[in-house]
Amino acid sequence: MTCTQQHLPLNLRTSRPLVPLDAVMCLLEKTEDEALFLVESGALPVAFNLASEGSRKRQLAVWRVCFWEYKSSGFSADRETGEALADIVPGHRAEFRLREVTMMLSAKADHVRDLVAQGSLVVQGLRPVPAMGPKSSPYITRTSILKFLTDRRIA
Repeated sequence: MTCTQQHLPLNLRTSRPLVPLDAVMCLLEKTEDEALFLVESGALPVAFNLASEGSRKRQLAVWRVCFWEYKSSGFSADRETGEALADIVPGHRAEFRLREVTMMLSAKADHVRDLVAQGSLVVQGLRPVPAMGPKSSPYITRTSILKFLTDRRIA
């Protein structure tokens, strides 16, 4: 590994407030079991299971504030869910486009569509399942995003 590779600037954008477990593994140089232990032991205290209902495997994501605290000092203080939610779901808007929600959750659009289809996230308006194509992105309600994340926080 060259000197340049060792000091790459790794900035997580504010539009992506959650760090997927795969990224945690990569950036902290941990195995999946070690990364899971960090979440379950409380070393990375604010994490969410974003998996669809009935999924056999968890899809974990860590709040970037806890990730960076842990990365810099080896410790992250536990935070109230409300503090993390205020960072993840910014402002006071009543609804967000599907693209914005994918950025918030660091998830694929198809996964967010699945969450909408199963009722975990609620679409503003009449169309229960979003259509595909340009300008067909649904508006997902803020309250459903907050409820989803609150219910899915890893204790």
